[in-house]
Amino acid sequence: MLRSGNIELMQKKAAQCSFVSASIAAVVLLCVAAGSPAFSKEEAWTLVQESKLYGKQTVIVSKNMLRQIRPKKELVTCIDGKTGEVLVYNTGFKTYYKTDFAKYEQEQNSNMAVLDGYLADLPMQDSGQATAVAGIKAHLYRLAPGHRGQGTGRLDSDRTFSLSGQSMRKVSFWCSSELPLSPNIQKAIYLLYLLPPLAGVPLKLTFTDTHNADVTELKTLEVSRTTVNPELLKPPADYKRLKSLASVIHPATSNGAVPGLMKYFDVLQGSGLGAPNK
Repeated sequence: MLRSGNIELMQKKAAQCSFVSASIAAVVLLCVAAGSPAFSKEEAWTLVQESKLYGKQTVIVSKNMLRQIRPKKELVTCIDGKTGEVLVYNTGFKTYYKTDFAKYEQEQNSNMAVLDGYLADLPMQDSGQATAVAGIKAHLYRLAPGHRGQGTGRLDSDRTFSLSGQSMRKVSFWCSSELPLSPNIQKAIYLLYLLPPLAGVPLKLTFTDTHNADVTELKTLEVSRTTVNPELLKPPADYKRLKSLASVIHPATSNGAVPGLMKYFDVLQGSGLGAPNK
């Protein structure tokens, strides 16, 4: 027969054991949660956009990742801002090209040379105005007076920018800095969009062309918030690795870059610079 004092002592010890067990369980849960990918994933935006340069595209961007999906061209570009790894694959031919950021930058600079820099040389300045584009706060940039573009682009005294026989007036460029970006991803955006290298995510660019028609060079149709999925930076398992970017962009091309670019850029197929809005 147990005495009342012994019973009380046993009850206290049982309570202490229960508390310790609960504490250990809580610590285990916290450790598991801290190591879970769901807690380490960074915020990302998924943008549905239309561009004169690329056509319709979906872009997933975060501080350390950029993924451009172009269904019409069957091309996907993935850039890992942390490792500097670049992956481009063709969903139609099931091929991919993998390289480092430095080499990819050289290849894209060659593309820009073919396009006379496209719109990357537009001299812009912050207007001090902010507005919402597809629900995202964006800063409005306009042509900078007294400055000239690089390369073949030219800014005239009346603030008309001339490029490849076309002229642009009333250029307006909306860019959002609401999402933090690493230096590699910011540079990757500049290389992919071929638009002025401003801080942030490009959302919209409009201008008035030679024929006094309003042109929307880039527009964002939809923005949704998500988190980074590291699996998006890996090539599909059954795809074949090729040795050059051109061979993935245009499989029929063995050595010429121009046919590949014809497939890569919509603007070279008659739907680009100077084409009025529809």
